[in-house]
Amino acid sequence: MLDELGPAGAPGVLLLAAAVLWAPGALLGRALGLRRRWALAGAPALTWGVVAIGAVAVPRAGLRWGPTTALGVLAMAVVVALLLRRLPLRRAAAVSGRRGRRRPPEPDTARQPDTAGGPALFVPALGCVLAAVVVVGVAWRAGHRLGSIAQTWDAVYHANLTTFIATTGDSDPVSAPSALASAGWRDVHTYYPDALHAAAALVVRLTGAGSAAVLDVVAALVAGAVLPVAVGALAGALAPTRRSVAAGVGAAVSVLPVAAPWDQWWRGVWSYGAALATGVLVVALAVRALEGRLVPHRPVSAAVAVVVATAGVAGLQPAGVVLAGVLVLGWALARLALAPLPPAHRRTALGTAVAGTLLLPPLVLALARWSPALGSLAAYDYTSRPATADGLRDTLESVLGGVRRVSPGYGFGLPPQGGQWLLAAVVLVAVVVLLTSRAAAWLAIVWVLALAAAVATVVPVAPLIGGLLGGSVGGAVGTAAADALRSVTLFFYNAPFRLMAVLGVVGAVVVGVAAARCTDLVARVLARWPLPGTGPARLVAVLLSGVLALVVAAAAVSSTAGLAAPRLAAGYAPRVTGPDQLAVMDQLARQLRDDPLPAGATVAADPVDGSAWLYARHDVPVLFRHYSAGPLTPPAQLLLQSLRDVDTDADVRQALRDLRVCYVYSSGVSVYDSSAPAPGFTDLDGVAALEPVARAGSAAAYRVLVPGTPCAPS
Repeated sequence: MLDELGPAGAPGVLLLAAAVLWAPGALLGRALGLRRRWALAGAPALTWGVVAIGAVAVPRAGLRWGPTTALGVLAMAVVVALLLRRLPLRRAAAVSGRRGRRRPPEPDTARQPDTAGGPALFVPALGCVLAAVVVVGVAWRAGHRLGSIAQTWDAVYHANLTTFIATTGDSDPVSAPSALASAGWRDVHTYYPDALHAAAALVVRLTGAGSAAVLDVVAALVAGAVLPVAVGALAGALAPTRRSVAAGVGAAVSVLPVAAPWDQWWRGVWSYGAALATGVLVVALAVRALEGRLVPHRPVSAAVAVVVATAGVAGLQPAGVVLAGVLVLGWALARLALAPLPPAHRRTALGTAVAGTLLLPPLVLALARWSPALGSLAAYDYTSRPATADGLRDTLESVLGGVRRVSPGYGFGLPPQGGQWLLAAVVLVAVVVLLTSRAAAWLAIVWVLALAAAVATVVPVAPLIGGLLGGSVGGAVGTAAADALRSVTLFFYNAPFRLMAVLGVVGAVVVGVAAARCTDLVARVLARWPLPGTGPARLVAVLLSGVLALVVAAAAVSSTAGLAAPRLAAGYAPRVTGPDQLAVMDQLARQLRDDPLPAGATVAADPVDGSAWLYARHDVPVLFRHYSAGPLTPPAQLLLQSLRDVDTDADVRQALRDLRVCYVYSSGVSVYDSSAPAPGFTDLDGVAALEPVARAGSAAAYRVLVPGTPCAPS
């Protein structure tokens, strides 16, 4: 399997990937009763849900995951949705007044008259188009060719898992990652959500393109389409007025933070980027459903839509579910605080809800101590600043700037970059604006909490708060605050760049809602300007406001392009899959097509040098299909340490027999500069037991001549 865009080319793969991502969800949404615009907007979330559920169900039914079985899963989902439509309509009623009288639900346009018709969709659509233009512009400035191979460890893992699903049909999120990690020479049991890979595998099967190329196309779609639509949909759903303005501005701003979507794209953490975007989309669907406006009078259909979409986020990465849960919880608490209930009832309900919320952190931490999976997430620690005022100031500067420093140890050659201070100022102003709104203040509070969570991954919070408050009370408060934040950040691997991405996404929603509020306030002021002869002054004020907004937007876009383009270029600059490495991989693959490997035979390679791309590009079974090889068996460890001593070391020769090694590949370049190559895979040219079969620059491939190995001469 060549890692190319296949006969369809970049446009064909892009269009088919977009169809796979949107068409199933839109069809299911319409079958459930969603209106056209919401079926289209929520389609990616519903598609991920169908894929996530099908990827688990299909292999457990003894079938292979592929286009045919995926179509069958979709057909069954649509049939169930249509059956739900046959349930009797529910005429929902709302409580009104102190006597509990019932009144019919508000019509769909009651809170937003400007979204009833097509013209109001122009602004959200324009925002999405502008976001797509920005993404294309940044990629063009970076010299990015659609379908290129990312040069990070995360990228090769995603590509290999996609290749495994496409070639074997095993899409189970337990058995597939376990088999990939086992690589035929050990027994590993692990779990990794694989909805992204199962969907990408469908595109691989349909187009013949390589996994890396397809995943890059999907990453581009997430950045340029899914995220803007998701942010726009949520901003429009949350804005009390001028919803089309909120949706359009939110969509346009969503692609400006470097922390999201750019750091997810170039780093190769594609599952996380898709989970963030889809999680925001789930919140929009959930808010509409809880308001009774997603599928009017059919709460069961609405609930099913939200559950399926949530399953899609969980199938990408659970962190997206946590983000969605926090946002929905904040919205629900705010609605409860403003509910038209008697004061005593409101206090009781709100107090119960808040108390339940406060119980969540200790429950999560207790679960983390019990669950090995959550415990491993909680063990990640990236704190790097002291718990002092200077440490807090430096961290706030880094987090608010939104541009995480890339360590020189990675070898990407990125110089230190400044922060996005204009965008940060806009977000801070938007937060202040929302704090003055009873209906939307909760969203600003959630953004502040996200800021605190991001800071807590860099600075130890407990001693910082304890030092500020002093005494035992300060220590107790600091510990409680640290535990509360850790109960959330552990789902994000306690990684600062992941929490900064959350800050960027939520900040885009905040800016969208604040823009709607500012537009409404300005319109009210202009409408109440009673003085005669002030028409020209009003026109000048409007024009100046528009010019100022355009200048700020242009400066923000320029900042994004100047910061994101070098990062994207660095992440895809050919290192471990440069011309030399690709030439040797291709030559080795041609030889294996002419003379296939015996059953169970493998190619040995250094796990840190990008050799795992052999599997994604050519379906060649390599010994290590992931850089994180985990606990090594003694034979594997011996090869990494002493392969070059095979001529004189009988144990090394036996290890080659035990692992059934036919060929050896060495790229001569590590994925990251901080990872030293395995000593056993250096200086192999003079080894008599290894026959060179391909060489280009520092990359080389060798045939193993040790008697007893599968490909040794008779």
